[in-house]
Amino acid sequence: MKNKFENYYNSIQKLCKLANIDYSKFLENILIDLKNQMKELFSPNEIWFKEGKSFDRYWIFLEALTNHQWEYSDVEYWFKFLRSPSDTREEITASLRYNILLRDKSTCQKCGRSAPKVELEIDHILPWVCGGPTVISNLHVLCFDCNRGKSSLCFEGD
Repeated sequence: MKNKFENYYNSIQKLCKLANIDYSKFLENILIDLKNQMKELFSPNEIWFKEGKSFDRYWIFLEALTNHQWEYSDVEYWFKFLRSPSDTREEITASLRYNILLRDKSTCQKCGRSAPKVELEIDHILPWVCGGPTVISNLHVLCFDCNRGKSSLCFEGD
């Protein structure tokens, strides 16, 4: 197994050199991509957030998601890991914004007010600073007032 990884290491290093790519930066980008993929995989869903956001609920969510019994330390690792910001903040594109406004019927998902009576914004359900991805399932419509009134705390009790 060790030789296999050494071969991968040497091959990647040679390819980076041939392509004039900084090897360290290449590995750093792979790590960032892997972290973001893991965050998306293990990020709690919207139902979990509506039910209470506690560590215990996350543990139940994680075990249901993976069909695996997790050790406390492993659940704690993912719970803390998901609270850290994503390494890259993706822009909410015009088409993504349009699709979310269409899905939410241009209505604030908190107070029910709608355009044009109020200014609407697209908001992350799990805040970006807590590792929330910029994907349609993690975005919703809030009016200006509701979005300013909500906290960007990642989990209840913070």
